[in-house]
Formats: sequence, structure tokens, C-alpha cells
Amino acid sequence: MYRADAARLAIELGTLAITGGSKALDADGLDVALLGRTSVLSSCRSILTTVTGQRPGPESEYTRSVRHLMEAPVINLQRELGSYPTTEAQTPLSDRMTAPPTDETALAWYNAAKHAELTSHDLSDLLSRLEDGHRWTVVADVAAVARTVYVLDGHLLEAAERLQSPAADALRQSATSGLPYAAEETLVLARSGQLPDLDTIIEAPSATMPVQFNGPAAAVEAQSRLPRQLLDAEDLSPEAIGITALTQARILAFAAQRLSTDDPFRATLAADVSNELRLVRANDPQLASLAPSDHKAMWQSRELLRYVEAAAQVDPTTAAGRVVRGSLLAVVDRAPDVVSALVKATERQLATRRWAVSYAGDEPDAPMWGIWTEALEPPRMYTQLQRAQATLSPDRLHLASFPALPRYTHEPHPHEALADVQRTRPRPPTPGRRNVGLDR
Repeated sequence: MYRADAARLAIELGTLAITGGSKALDADGLDVALLGRTSVLSSCRSILTTVTGQRPGPESEYTRSVRHLMEAPVINLQRELGSYPTTEAQTPLSDRMTAPPTDETALAWYNAAKHAELTSHDLSDLLSRLEDGHRWTVVADVAAVARTVYVLDGHLLEAAERLQSPAADALRQSATSGLPYAAEETLVLARSGQLPDLDTIIEAPSATMPVQFNGPAAAVEAQSRLPRQLLDAEDLSPEAIGITALTQARILAFAAQRLSTDDPFRATLAADVSNELRLVRANDPQLASLAPSDHKAMWQSRELLRYVEAAAQVDPTTAAGRVVRGSLLAVVDRAPDVVSALVKATERQLATRRWAVSYAGDEPDAPMWGIWTEALEPPRMYTQLQRAQATLSPDRLHLASFPALPRYTHEPHPHEALADVQRTRPRPPTPGRRNVGLDR
């Protein structure tokens, strides 16, 4: 997930900046660091291009000046990133993944490389769901990361010069880059307004690939993807619908229990929906699928069950418990879309004659198995899903949106986590000295 990976990237870079461990890297560790540096800078360039929709012109058209820096800091940050000195690692990330480094500092750079690659990749699905405020949050994150890379280049230069690495030339050139100034101005501009947490995005994603559970943020993304997984599937078995419904019943029952004190409104809503969904039968003998089923929703439901099992072990009074609470609030707010998708998906399977229905024992003249028509009673599963949907009246959902949602990702955004990473320079004995050097 972009939000979680960006936060972890910031933690790795912030730790490197604070400890200064990069100054003492050996040759292999420096190669890992150069790999991380390349990945982070590439991610910054890609993300800014994606979120702004702009590509700076050739460097020959760019006149660096204070005025340009002040008037258009974001586009100038893109230009500075584009012209920032590059370094090359001897071993690619794919090879490093087979044997990650054991040195603590090198491992931090290796993790930074992985998270940088993931943030750039994950933003593509998130892009269509970003409002303007969220875009400024992403820009602020990139600016904070870019500024931190500039600081870390000073640390890497010490190691490169000691090891007589060819990368020393590029790292030395970066000292005179306008990158930190463009990043500072971009941060000032971004922070002049609200920077909403990306956890507040509620629009459903377009991606349908199931999310593997690795924390509360992944659980919320999984819940967000379920409606599209259900609605985009051409063939869904009654078992897939039933398992998804019963998973929702279980996760909402857990949410009702955990939120009963802090958010009784959402807790009651979750309990009411859960009580109806738990009456759906996963293996309903009345229904049979006539075609192989899409399994994305079932796979995603299994991952959500893993989330419930893990969350149940977390003490609600701890910091981790508060993060779980935030994720449960977000899961409950996305439940109405899942229930609606369950109803619509069931309607489509019946209307397009993808399910066989049995009324044996219900109606004397009914065939053992047949295709459902409007002249017949709706199957039990469909009726029960409609009852669950009926608990979610528009007025009730409108009221439920009033309580503010906390973020459910425990780690802060990069622009928050890296706020204290500052450039430092050795101060001369007197302010009147003209040449104070180019140290970071």
C-alpha cells in the first residue's frame, strides 16, 4: 500500500540521517546504499510526474533563479530531481533480494530501495482517488524525502572518498544542487494549507487484485477492493457469495465489540448488519453454479479473516490497539458498499442464468433444479442479503459519516516523520567570514 510503504521508507531514511551510519559503510554496503539512493530518487521523480501530470522541459530551457524557485517550487523540484547527479550500483535489487545485507546500515538502504519501488508502483491505482488536498500531501512527502536524500549524500560522500569509489564525483557535485532549496520551498507551499492523511481516502479503488494481509492498512484496502472484486467477476458461485457474506458478518461483529465504547453509533450499525449476514449460508443446498467461479472475493475474505484473528490478539488499550480501532472504523464505513455489491452480484448471477435453483420441498409443482425466473420466489440467499442491505438506510449512513475517522496507519507520513531532518553546516568563528564551505 502506498501510504504504508511511504511511511516505512521515511522511517528508514530518517534513521539513516540520525545515526550517520552511512559514513562508515564498507564497499559492499556502499553499493547497497547507492542502489537505495537510485531507487528513492527514481521514485521521487516518478511520483511527482504522476501526481502533478507535468513533465519539466529540457534542462537547457531552465534558468535557475530565486524568482523561479519561489514562483513555481514544485516544477522546480521536478527539474532539480531530473538533473540531480546520478550514481550506479554494481548489484541490482533483484540480485540483492536473494541475499539481503546483514549490516544494519546497508539493510536500511536495502529496505529503502524496496519501499521506494513499492510506493512508485502503488500510486498508479491510488491516483484516480486523490483529491487536491491529498495530492499536496504526496508532494510534501516527496519534498521531505528528496531533502533527506540530499543530507544523506553528504554521509555517503565520506564513505565514497574513504573507499575511493567512482561515485564520489557525483556525490560531490550534488552538494551544489538546488534540490534542497526547491524541496524547502515546496514544503513551505504545501504546508500553507491542510495536508489530509491518505487514510481519509474513501473512494473505492479500481484494482481487483486481492491484498495480502500484513497489517491494519492492508485490511482496509482489502475491504475497499471487495465491491469491485464482486461486481467485476463474470461468474461467482453461491459459495463465493456466501463466504464473503459470512466473513463480513464476523469482521463486523468484532468491530461492534471493539467499538462499543468509543463509537457506539458505528458499533450498533456493524452489529445490525452482522446479525443479518450471519444467517446467509455458505453452502446453500438451494443453489448451484453452472460455471467455474472467480475466486478473488473468496481469497480476499480469507485475508480479512486473518486480520480479525490477528487484531483479536491486540490489547485495545495499547497504541497498536488504537491503530486497530482506527482500521475497524474504516472497515465499518466501507461495509455498506460490500453489502450492496453482494446483492448486485447475486442479482446478476440469477438474471444471467449462471445459477441453478432448487425449490424441491418448497413448492409442490417446482422442478428439482431449474433456472430462476421472476415468476418464482427469490432464493433464500438473495432474500437474506436484501435484509442485510435494508439495515443500511440512507439516513442512517449519513449520520454515521459525522464522527471523524482517525488514520489507521500507525506510522506518520514522510513529511511528518522527516520534519526534523535538517541540513547542517559547520559554523565559522565569525559571521563575517565569506567562505563557509559546502558541507551539508
